[in-house]
Amino acid sequence: MTETIGKALTSNLESIVSLNLSEAETNSYPYATYDRTCEYVQSKDGETLRIRADVTIHIYAKDLSTANGLAEQVKTKISQEMHSSVYGAYLRTENKDCTTGVWDYEMVYTIVQYQDEPAPAPVVAAAAPKRKRTTKT
Repeated sequence: MTETIGKALTSNLESIVSLNLSEAETNSYPYATYDRTCEYVQSKDGETLRIRADVTIHIYAKDLSTANGLAEQVKTKISQEMHSSVYGAYLRTENKDCTTGVWDYEMVYTIVQYQDEPAPAPVVAAAAPKRKRTTKT
């Protein structure tokens, strides 16, 4: 099994806020960062059964209302998109703090990956409709 938790997070949240691993790649607010630590749960034969990640997301904004609004959108998106046969996401804690005029809204999740992302279904061209045969008499 290949760990895809970070990829799934960024693809699901990129429409809400700029999200980067560990360190921001921007100087403008608002933006978000995340860190994760993964634990691989394996069978006695060494097969990976699931991947458990502790994920910390930080949303940085210049005002509390922006931070709160983005955090609510992030929580909703994770709740909708990261609960499936592939993932399970559980919000453990959240905290707000303001330092030097910048709000930091922190959310700590446990995200479990149960299996690999399913491969996209192959595109099959639709068959052309059959023509009726007519006979002249």
